[in-house]
Amino acid sequence: MRHVRVGLLAKGPVGLARSRTLSGMDVQALIARLEPLPSVLEALLLGLRSADWTWRPADGGWSILEIVTHLLAEEVHDFRVRTRSTLEDPPSVSG
Repeated sequence: MRHVRVGLLAKGPVGLARSRTLSGMDVQALIARLEPLPSVLEALLLGLRSADWTWRPADGGWSILEIVTHLLAEEVHDFRVRTRSTLEDPPSVSG
């Protein structure tokens, strides 16, 4: 695997308005912090040899391929769903 496309990570927060605020959290600032991730990740991974992708630490940690696959799966199947749910129907905070 010579090149990984992380474009799915770049699509933004589930297409919701970028200026929303949730429970005092500045969503715009959060988005700004996360937006560079795809470019940074791609730059870090560009040019890795196949052996680098599948190498695992002796302590049983994950390979780079497993980490990137996990990030993509979380972005597509978990994070977007949870973010959409939270922004569209915020939980009540009692206190």
